[in-house]
Amino acid sequence: TMAGKIKGKVAIGPDGRLFIASQGGDIREMEADGTAVWSRTGLGVFTASPAFSPDYETLYIGNEGGTFYAINAVTGATRWSKTLGGAIRSTAGIAVSGTIYVGCDDGKAYSLNPANGAVNWAFATGGPISSSPCVDTGVVESDDETTFFERATFCSEDGTLYGREAQEIRQPGDQGVGAGQDERVGGRGVCHAADVRADQSVRPGSIASL
Repeated sequence: TMAGKIKGKVAIGPDGRLFIASQGGDIREMEADGTAVWSRTGLGVFTASPAFSPDYETLYIGNEGGTFYAINAVTGATRWSKTLGGAIRSTAGIAVSGTIYVGCDDGKAYSLNPANGAVNWAFATGGPISSSPCVDTGVVESDDETTFFERATFCSEDGTLYGREAQEIRQPGDQGVGAGQDERVGGRGVCHAADVRADQSVRPGSIASL
């Protein structure tokens, strides 16, 4: 039994172990039969769900006090924490690069560095963001260049979808940039409002450079 209600979803590791957080401030790793592997208490009210890093070694989650945690998924120890501008009810979206995207009740969408929680960028919307962002990473190749892109789309309670996309264009012979570095997609960043077509894909609306 965990302290408080459980509002978020269970995160399941590659070995089948379960990771769960409660409104009573508990975070716990459990075997599939419910046996606790490790447990943390007193970390604030959690309504978001835990999210894994791409290598499953770190667990990310924010609380309603505005603190975002990176927790060692093996030991339960806190790797780092970062205070944002309001309650965090949004479950984080994690890109293949490791970059963390999360919304906040202060109305801002954030990108965080997975190494230390530093804010790569943040932009304001017209209302709180409590839903989870959608994160998309891809590659577009042509004869003379390769374009790497990373896109995060946020739903704000102002009724608008907001996206942030960054690109890196490489010419033949260029050296790659290591995964997990925000500079990997740190080129021409834009923030844009958007609406949704019937097929649920995002169509850009007004575009403003950041």
